[in-house]
This record gives sequence, C-alpha cells and structure tokens, in this order.
Amino acid sequence: MKPDINKLKETLQTFDNERRRLSQLIYDLEDVPRIKNLVGKYFKYKNNYNSQEYWWVYYHVKEFKNNVLFSDYFELDTRSKIEFGTNRESYSMSFFNPNYTEISKKEYETALKKLVKYVNQRFNFK
Repeated sequence: MKPDINKLKETLQTFDNERRRLSQLIYDLEDVPRIKNLVGKYFKYKNNYNSQEYWWVYYHVKEFKNNVLFSDYFELDTRSKIEFGTNRESYSMSFFNPNYTEISKKEYETALKKLVKYVNQRFNFK
C-alpha cells in the first residue's frame, strides 16, 4: 500500500510549524536576555585583508528593538579607508564570537578621538 503523499505533507507541515514555534520560544527565553545585556557595551573586532594587515573595528551597542540590535561603529583600515555608521543593524550573535573583545567606554572614546584627529590632520581641518 502506498502512503498518502498529502497526509505526509500535512504531517511534515505540522512538525515544521511546531519546530519553528519551539525555536522561537528558545530564542525568547535564552538568547533575548543575553542580547539585551549587550546594550550599552563597547566592543572591538580585529579585521584584516590578509594575515599581515589588520586593524580594529569599534562598536557601541546602542539599542535592541523589535528583535534587532543597533550599534554605532567606526574603523580606519591599513589602507587609510575610513568607515563609520550609526544605528547600524548588527547581527547580535556576532558579539558573542571570541573575535569580538569587550572594551571600556574610555578605550572606545580614545580610538574615536584618534580617528577624528587623523581626519582633522589629513584634511587640514582646524
């Protein structure tokens, strides 16, 4: 006797819906509190083009809203490329990666002041 393909599809859909519901419940109970705890913290990430050239990307986690983490960031790479952004959507689980190092507000601000000083000198701002 052949299985009823429609019944199998219906059963699979039921299991898939339950898996999504349970996944969301685990996220809400386990991950959301950890992510919310990131708000207000500062991080740096060692970025690179190759193993010899590296620089730091700095982050300030600003807000967790509607299951999205927002942060400000800036970097000055080894080729003098400057990049920065505010209220950037950030993949929250990245900050739990060991390549992201939590830093103090003072270290973040010192790095930002160095970037501003570099820009002022490079473009002859006073």
